[in-house]
Amino acid sequence: MLTDLIYRLRAVFRQRTIETELDAELRFHLENEAEKLAGQGLTREEAWRQACLTFGSLEQVKEGCRDARGIRWLEDLLQDFRYAFRRVRSR
Repeated sequence: MLTDLIYRLRAVFRQRTIETELDAELRFHLENEAEKLAGQGLTREEAWRQACLTFGSLEQVKEGCRDARGIRWLEDLLQDFRYAFRRVRSR
């Protein structure tokens, strides 16, 4: 439970790192699926296309991963505060 809390807090305060790790992990799974399909006899390009179709939109997958963290509301709140601060500061 403590590690879960630490991970969630890390996700809030280290968003760029988490996003980079998420991109790398999704890319790994996509490439792994493409290699598996290429091993079944598909051309490299067709295997990549099929893997992309299997996974669907990477942005939708990323949104699902972000929502699964359970702190989306906190991330949105912090984003709203940063936006408001920039707007007030620019006046």
